[in-house]
Amino acid sequence: MIGDGMGPKQIKLTKHVTGAKMLAMENLDPSPSMMTTWSLDGVTDSAAAATAIATGYKTKNQWLAMLPDGSTPETILERAEAMGKSTGLVTNVSVYDATPAAFAAHGPYRYSAQDLTDQIAAREIEVLLGGGYDMWIPTTAAEGSGRDDGRDLIQEKRDAGWAFVDNRDDLLALPKGTDKVIGLFSPAWMTYTLDLEEEKTTGIEPSLAEMTDTALGLLTSNEKGFFLMVEGGLIDWGGHSHDAAFLVSELVEFDAAVEIARTYVDNHPNTLMIVTADHECCGLEFTGKEDRVAIMNQSATGEWISAQIIAGADLAEIMAAHANVTGLTDEEKRLIHDNEYVGVGDVLSRHQNVKWAGFGSSEEYDHTGVDVKVFAYGPGAAAFDDVCDNAELGVKLFYAVSGSAPN
Repeated sequence: MIGDGMGPKQIKLTKHVTGAKMLAMENLDPSPSMMTTWSLDGVTDSAAAATAIATGYKTKNQWLAMLPDGSTPETILERAEAMGKSTGLVTNVSVYDATPAAFAAHGPYRYSAQDLTDQIAAREIEVLLGGGYDMWIPTTAAEGSGRDDGRDLIQEKRDAGWAFVDNRDDLLALPKGTDKVIGLFSPAWMTYTLDLEEEKTTGIEPSLAEMTDTALGLLTSNEKGFFLMVEGGLIDWGGHSHDAAFLVSELVEFDAAVEIARTYVDNHPNTLMIVTADHECCGLEFTGKEDRVAIMNQSATGEWISAQIIAGADLAEIMAAHANVTGLTDEEKRLIHDNEYVGVGDVLSRHQNVKWAGFGSSEEYDHTGVDVKVFAYGPGAAAFDDVCDNAELGVKLFYAVSGSAPN
């Protein structure tokens, strides 16, 4: 389980805002190890970080399960498939986004969405759940978005024996005995947790916890075992937006999925569970003085607020209605005008007493080299007590799944 962009201070902020003494992930492992996240380019992006975890090898930023010499090392998902185990990928961003793609595809460019989708579709992944149906259907089927070659990958997978669902009710109603399913619930990324009500997708898209629960229920029927990767991909996006409420709501969503997985492990004690992050995002500071009430009372993300302002909504009215922020200064209005959703996030952070690196930048502030936590639970967890680097974590995963090193 990978919390994208989930550094230690993101965890601290979430506990401070929600009032939780311990998150579900912390209850897994009271003494988590710390892991470095560097890529061959220095500070990592999600592609290189996921590659290290998925293969045990470091690579360059934007590269997916491919090394600088052009070789394509086996991923842990591919190793599990070769052993006859079932496999699954679950995310609340696009299924072809960097983190899930690194486990199931190979290439030098993380944004080659159609090629990555082709590779993912060609695999025998029994459970694939998330967003991103725009790269599975012909362009004419989605008002201008979609594939440029006319292929309908959803129908191809149906013809090959996969069930297909595109909404929460159908996912939760999958017949007993379903062994192969693709669930794609949005054109690209799924709705941000904080925006579900405004986007009117509450009850239409499944939660990350529901997708995790469904995946575990389907994968458990294979006597040879399974490998499942679950990503909370939107934690990172809250960081890029400098939006504490966005970040916290997504980390809470991810932690609910962790709790579901822990319950599964408790009922299936031959299962090993690892929870970690790929990197920290945007240099979040934590002082303990953040205004938890103001953060909890924010009712939409800065991205959604910014989109409404760009569409013509009154800036003062919408900031007051959705974030209880009034009395904006001229400087704050300029930040929002010049930097759009990052500017909204900066203004919200100022009023909520949240501090980030890169405040006031016209660009999204990027990842950092801050070490991240590794929580391990279940048989074999002790092998992860001394993880110190993300590629080392990948090697340990290979031994846990197959008893041997990466190729």
